[in-house]
Amino acid sequence: MRIESPTGSYPNFGTPNFTSATINGQSLGPFKPTALDPSSNGTYEARTSALGSSGTSFTEAPLHE
Repeated sequence: MRIESPTGSYPNFGTPNFTSATINGQSLGPFKPTALDPSSNGTYEARTSALGSSGTSFTEAPLHE
């Protein structure tokens, strides 16, 4: 998932839950993905959770609008 905003303002998009996320059919864990949390003027707008124990699930939670 990639969140971008040309204005630097992010709406409250709820908390999407991602399950069964894979890369070429394999869980994300072995690839050691890096969470890129969107920010505006040095303030984080959302936070990406750690991977679940299956290595295929995570959430993206808004921190504020």
